[in-house]
Amino acid sequence: MTITEAHRAFDIYYLLDLNRSEKTHSEYRTRIVGKNGLLTVTGDIPIEAINPQHILAWKLHMRDQGLQAGYINDCLGSLRWLLKWVGETTRLPVMDYQTIRYEREEQNKPKTLLTPEEVDKLVSVAPSLRAKAIIELLFNSGIRSAELTSLDRWDWEAVTIVNEYDVVHHRAEPIYELQVQGKNQKYRATHFHSRAYVAVQRYLETRDDVYRPLFISQQNRRISYHTISHMLHVTAAKAQLGKVVTQHVFRHSNATLLAVEGMPLPVLAAHLGHKDSVVTQRVYTNEISAIQSRRGYAKFGQALESGHATSMLT
Repeated sequence: MTITEAHRAFDIYYLLDLNRSEKTHSEYRTRIVGKNGLLTVTGDIPIEAINPQHILAWKLHMRDQGLQAGYINDCLGSLRWLLKWVGETTRLPVMDYQTIRYEREEQNKPKTLLTPEEVDKLVSVAPSLRAKAIIELLFNSGIRSAELTSLDRWDWEAVTIVNEYDVVHHRAEPIYELQVQGKNQKYRATHFHSRAYVAVQRYLETRDDVYRPLFISQQNRRISYHTISHMLHVTAAKAQLGKVVTQHVFRHSNATLLAVEGMPLPVLAAHLGHKDSVVTQRVYTNEISAIQSRRGYAKFGQALESGHATSMLT
């Protein structure tokens, strides 16, 4: 069984059986048989012929390509799962997946965050109403990319307002609730403000078709993860933010800003679809602390100015 054949079987009998998203299928395919994948250094050899020298050569190749440790580890993790599955289901004498060692990543490295002002800038230069709607909904709701691409029009038609508000006197903004299908086919409620709702409605007003997906491609198919990624790349470059803007950056920004504003971790975990608030705390603690530190310095940092500090200490 070659590496390509093993990946194909793994994709059909494991990932498909677990009902993984299109994004997951695509990521495994890219990491194993795509550009800079394992086949780049091994060729399509029998999977049982993979050895530690191949792994080392693959790591060195990815480093030479300038790939970050996090991405390299994602690739190594994909191979580990593939070897584990092949070893357990075919009994082929494959390399022990546990001997594959991950790269050392930088500890507490800050993740990319977007401010509301930067999102405004992205929206202002977005190439279409569809792009504006996607950006607004990703940032405002914090949903995963797979959750967004799987939305259907009837999901949107079922959106409800869950708070009391006064349109005339603007005493409160309406908060909308949308049911999304997350990991393991579990549904949860996610919430967002009128800005995202209006953006999606404006996009839908341009549609005169009867296609099921909420967001469609130019070929009238369900929009893909890669189409959205390309759109964000182009839009971020046009906005000149100086940041790499991915779909997950919106989710991370949404969660971090909510946490900084005081949303309790258990509530934030439910909002994000995490099984446990411990996961939420581990992922977002560093970013929350950094933002709180900036705010604290902005508020009290004037005490460090030389003249003011001298007067305080005398």
